[in-house]
Amino acid sequence: MIAQQPPCGRPALKGTWSVEKLKPDPKKDDLGELLRAAGFYAQSQVIQFLLELGANPNDKPNGGSRAFDECVRHFRFENLSRIIWHPKTLIQIYDVTRTREAIIILSEHGAIWMPNDHDSMKDARWILRQLEPSALVEFIGVLIKYKACSRETLIDLLRTPAMKRHLATYWEKITRSIPEMQKSHSNKSATKAKKRRS
Repeated sequence: MIAQQPPCGRPALKGTWSVEKLKPDPKKDDLGELLRAAGFYAQSQVIQFLLELGANPNDKPNGGSRAFDECVRHFRFENLSRIIWHPKTLIQIYDVTRTREAIIILSEHGAIWMPNDHDSMKDARWILRQLEPSALVEFIGVLIKYKACSRETLIDLLRTPAMKRHLATYWEKITRSIPEMQKSHSNKSATKAKKRRS
């Protein structure tokens, strides 16, 4: 999935100073589109500035945040040298500092991560599985701490065998934080045990 480009006619957002220079007017300018573009570049200072200016973090028809979606995509692109030289290695937590900060700021301001459909969630899983497990666990922790997504979204994110394998070291800790998953895991284990006995 190709991320959208910055707003037409606007310069690329490289820092808070560029947005202040534009002097966006909440009554005239599309703050939501500027916020989405800031998410595209994971520019935490710009995101903070726009949210304080009154930008709505949750501007999607389903009640989710476009800027949050862009930040999740940005995990993959923050360290371009990895893509060029080490494309098969996992993304280290220190390589996505900017993206992590942007997601926390959005979450603190009530942004909700809500993928649009099955394909959007599938894309998000693929990107997030490229993070080293500790970085992904931190992301999940942010979602839980700030209630930045619904329980249903979180369970949908984690339900696949590939995601469970990726997070195997932390799976028990994660399921303790999400009782519904712990119950689901227990039910599946009981079903498997019953089949073995029969």
